[in-house]
Amino acid sequence: MHQETLKKALWVVMAALVAMPWGCEYKAPPSPWEEFEKEVKAPPEIHAVIPEADAGCASEIIIKGAHFSPAITENNVYFNNKPAVIKTASDTELVVYRPNVVGDSVAIKITVAGAVEIAQFFPYRMKAVVEKFGPFSGLDAIVAFTVDKNENVYVAMSNNTVIRLDAQGFQDLSFLSKAPSSLWRDMKVYGDWVYLVRANNVIYRASISDTVVVEYVTLPNRSDRIRTIDFDSNGHLFGGGKNSDLMVFRSATDYQKLGFYAQYEILSLRVYQEYLYVAANYTGTQPVSMAKGIWRHAIQSDGTVGAQEPVLDWSATPYASATISTITFSENGVMYIASDHPEYPILMYNMNTGEFKPLFYKIIPSPVDQIMWGNSTFLYALVNRNTRFDRGGNFLRIDTGEMGAFYYGRQ
Repeated sequence: MHQETLKKALWVVMAALVAMPWGCEYKAPPSPWEEFEKEVKAPPEIHAVIPEADAGCASEIIIKGAHFSPAITENNVYFNNKPAVIKTASDTELVVYRPNVVGDSVAIKITVAGAVEIAQFFPYRMKAVVEKFGPFSGLDAIVAFTVDKNENVYVAMSNNTVIRLDAQGFQDLSFLSKAPSSLWRDMKVYGDWVYLVRANNVIYRASISDTVVVEYVTLPNRSDRIRTIDFDSNGHLFGGGKNSDLMVFRSATDYQKLGFYAQYEILSLRVYQEYLYVAANYTGTQPVSMAKGIWRHAIQSDGTVGAQEPVLDWSATPYASATISTITFSENGVMYIASDHPEYPILMYNMNTGEFKPLFYKIIPSPVDQIMWGNSTFLYALVNRNTRFDRGGNFLRIDTGEMGAFYYGRQ
């Protein structure tokens, strides 16, 4: 009896052991590699780069593709291993500021957080768009410049000379003018004369042929300090400075104040499409609707101007801490604004849309003290002007990719 019971018990145990593998499923621990594969994102892809094949003069480059991250910080874009600053990002498009890279076979690479593979676009051409111009060293202090119709560049130096460079940047040794000052603030060409101002009550000019700098207009009031000038289509010379008001000079003896800016510091004047544009800061004490900004006036045939029309409230922009040095226009009506802003020393402002874009972000040094177009796509820029010490800045030629608006003095 006892043996029979023992046999039955053994059979039950054996049956249970045989049944165990079939009765419950064995679950092995998850593979680390399988978990890694679940977290890995799809590899980024580059389908197109705009501009195609060649960056040309673009300040921004658009990269179209797939599997980018809409979070800017999760993307990295490199041009020949130099990182580019990303402006905007989406799943299918990255817009980056052009980095300071030059080459005919630049490799564009993109990495995305969580993706193992690297997207690559090759080759891509990037020419130099910002270059030093002229025979200057770090000790040559340039204080002002202008450009004539033949792309000759007249440069006023801190050593009381004015020199002339040809379109390739070589000095024309046949032109060397001794000037009565080293503190020039602005220069413009009209016909066969170069006009110069130095923020005092005198306007000077030098003949292109004999190079002698002479007084053109001497204002009786020493507090009328003209620091910036420009010409209209009828040869009227507009000028202004700090608390000097806006003035028009029809000749050396026929001039008048036009009003509007008696309590302003006029920083820059530019004639564009029969309007006079004025960049100025308010210096008075009474409340005004716009203390720092850009206005415009319709120009009348006699050189007087119409009402003050606000164009840009500089105080309401993200760049209000900077001081404007120069305004000018492209032939397409884009306003170029130079200033001492540490990151955006030259801004492109679309007056129709109110949109700002930096010109070549972090390629152009700051401050930019003066800009002027030549007769093609080149914008000349004076950087870090110093009128009182023998310390040079940079004189640059920038290829913007678009023509400048016409300067009426270049007849």
